[in-house]
Amino acid sequence: MYDINANDNLSEGSVVSCSLDLSSFTQSQLQITVSNPEFTITSGSGTGARIQLTTFITNSGSIVVDGIKIIDPGSGYKDINLDLDENIFVTTSTKDLLLAVIEVNLDKIDGLGFDPVEVLGAEHLMIDVRLEKTDLASEKIELPEYFNFFGLISNPEETTISGTQIVSGSTQNKKLNTFYRTSIKARLSKVSTNPLPSRGDTVSLEYTKNNSTTTVSNIKIIGLESLTSSSESVELGNVDYSVASDLVGGKVYTSSTQYSTITAIDAEPSFVQYSGKILSTSKTDNLYVDDPETVIIRINMIKGM
Repeated sequence: MYDINANDNLSEGSVVSCSLDLSSFTQSQLQITVSNPEFTITSGSGTGARIQLTTFITNSGSIVVDGIKIIDPGSGYKDINLDLDENIFVTTSTKDLLLAVIEVNLDKIDGLGFDPVEVLGAEHLMIDVRLEKTDLASEKIELPEYFNFFGLISNPEETTISGTQIVSGSTQNKKLNTFYRTSIKARLSKVSTNPLPSRGDTVSLEYTKNNSTTTVSNIKIIGLESLTSSSESVELGNVDYSVASDLVGGKVYTSSTQYSTITAIDAEPSFVQYSGKILSTSKTDNLYVDDPETVIIRINMIKGM
């Protein structure tokens, strides 16, 4: 009998499968006194695994071993040893014979549970990304009207209170699922009779950094929330993430002479812009995601390894 762990979230060093060869045993040798007994597992490395024998009851009421089953794959195993109480066997000598025909397959550290692509020697990898708009909304991610360019990046970085570190990639956190904002959320205040920008507007941004004034054009207002008659909260797209802290006191120009002032920055990307290695990119027709009827965004890519 053979049992393979069907869990698609295997941890490193987990129990992938177990096999039990009963071909040389008679039914009388396989009689035990308890149903579905669980093995005692010892290891110098891993923890959490649970494995049991499976049994059936004959017409005469005897309990007979007929297989093996993984209850919990555990993690971190480099070695594993199974044992059973010999007193549960009607024929006590069966215990050692049975243990001798059990094979337990462990996922290698840095193996399938960590990098199945490398372990299996894959030449091509299909990447299927499924984004639900409700998830993006709950993370307060502002959606563009559409997108037409996407790609795959290895080892991107994020800024944390501990410094810059790799988010996910070839060396760690391979199964991390997270979202990052790519716009800067700013509060604007109206100046005199100058109009506040509207969503979808392309504006210019003026700010001072290191006593030098910089003007950047082609900034997109990708999100907007009206606060009062003279203020609003906007999501600024196409802005260099590193200047977020320098924007307070800056100006957002809707024309060459009309502007509003930035009074506060409420949120900024923690993702380090342009970090990581670009593995592949794809250009496509406009994919409209701002449509209220769009619920799920799905992206498929095939990457040669």
